[in-house]
Amino acid sequence: MSCARLDIGTAARADGAGKLRINIKKGRFQMKKTWIAVALALLAGCAKKAPEPVVNLSGFELGGNAEQVLQGVPNWKSITIGGVPSYFVHLGPSADFGTDNKLRSLMFLFESTSFSQVVGTVSSKYPGLACKDSRGSHPDGSASFDQTVCSMRVKGGELVIQRVYGRVGMSVLTLSSDAAIAEEKEGAAKRLQEKQK
Repeated sequence: MSCARLDIGTAARADGAGKLRINIKKGRFQMKKTWIAVALALLAGCAKKAPEPVVNLSGFELGGNAEQVLQGVPNWKSITIGGVPSYFVHLGPSADFGTDNKLRSLMFLFESTSFSQVVGTVSSKYPGLACKDSRGSHPDGSASFDQTVCSMRVKGGELVIQRVYGRVGMSVLTLSSDAAIAEEKEGAAKRLQEKQK
């Protein structure tokens, strides 16, 4: 009987050792999976988008206080971007301040002949500006033209420079807050619904 017990004990030890080897291999595999997951998580953390830049154009900054903007821009009509004056020099740019006296949007109209100069100036300061070319036409079909729209996300909104705005000789730079963009989209949707009635 002692031999039988010995054989059973030896078989159990051998079986246990085999299971131990299998468990060690599983453990190593689990550790490898854990390290791979940690490495991927670290890479994902490193690949996060860069923060959106705070854009300041001739003293105008989204969310800027009206008093600060007006102090920083004493001569509204003389504002230029890259040396390019406003299309309507006697008016200067158009700015919209919210009920909290913070800048919601800025519209700067300028001659289309200066489009490349304005884009060059802005993109040298804010390299995230990306441009797309397309073919555009007026809603009444009276003319077609080459259109270029340059845009980028900025802190709290969007910066857009458009080659043709309203008429072929006029370009526009707009700096709009997310709230102003949402209101514009909502207004456009309402106008479309009314038009379809």
